[in-house]
Amino acid sequence: MRDSEHWQVVEQVVSANDGTLVGKTRLQKTIYLLQALGLGTSYDFEYHHYGPYAEGLAEDVEWAKFLGNLKTKEKPGHHQVPYTIFETTQPAPTVVGELSFSNAKSVLIRLEKYPAVVLELAATLHFLRASSTTVDAEKELKIRKPDKAASERLANAKSLLRELGL
Repeated sequence: MRDSEHWQVVEQVVSANDGTLVGKTRLQKTIYLLQALGLGTSYDFEYHHYGPYAEGLAEDVEWAKFLGNLKTKEKPGHHQVPYTIFETTQPAPTVVGELSFSNAKSVLIRLEKYPAVVLELAATLHFLRASSTTVDAEKELKIRKPDKAASERLANAKSLLRELGL
């Protein structure tokens, strides 16, 4: 897939998620995990405070808003920290990037069962494992995210990665 078409994949992911996806962190981690499963995008994810982050993806969100049918709403969240709701009224696509709609939808349904912090932990754990063969990824995750990597959340993150085959 050409990089210039990635903004359309953002729209496709939101559309396949019943037209709504809540939160920038959730969007970044969802596309990170879908990319690991064959989405066909080539975002360059780097470690960020909230786990793997791709500046190119953030730019493609802006392109999707400008060129396509992606809309965003900002809402006040916990402690008045705003969060973003991504929406589209586009019909469900037949493919999501290079994934079939049914495969992508199956993943999206699984991801929706988990809070964003678990997606963050799962994506970060996968990222750390993929980035280095010499680092104990789980130990590193606990060092980088001591408050978030509580045992139940970490167990859920590992369970999610197993469910996804990652």
